[in-house]
Amino acid sequence: FGTILALQFLGFPFTILYGRLARRIPARKLVYLAIGIYVLITLIVGIIPSLGSAGAKLAAFLIAAFLIGTSQGGIQSLSRSLFSELIPRERASEFFGFYNIFGKFTTVLGPILIGVAVWLFGRSEYGITLLAVPFLAGAWLLSRVAVPSERRS
Repeated sequence: FGTILALQFLGFPFTILYGRLARRIPARKLVYLAIGIYVLITLIVGIIPSLGSAGAKLAAFLIAAFLIGTSQGGIQSLSRSLFSELIPRERASEFFGFYNIFGKFTTVLGPILIGVAVWLFGRSEYGITLLAVPFLAGAWLLSRVAVPSERRS
């Protein structure tokens, strides 16, 4: 409970920081940064079972939690902002409905990947590591999109 509460307090200033950085750095680059941080988190969580001491495991957990707090709000707000730039304004409701459906899909995909990891490896932590795959796939898909504001600059 304490970690989740701390994430919220940590996430607030970092979300503001992402917003301020977005004034100088293209949103796509900041989304890539956040995706990179999330991939790092998946790797950190993946090594937790191999760490020897309880103290090392706790430290890795706290580092992962801190990193989540630094990027959670930023990636959410920037991805929505970037998405709104890509869709036709007159159909925003439809497109954001579609966006939300995919968000719901990810709440199913995560547990499936964790379940597959438990089935294959007997460790749920490896399922968290498998979450790097959809993050990297998302980054690749984003690299294929033409962003209007980037063409104007």
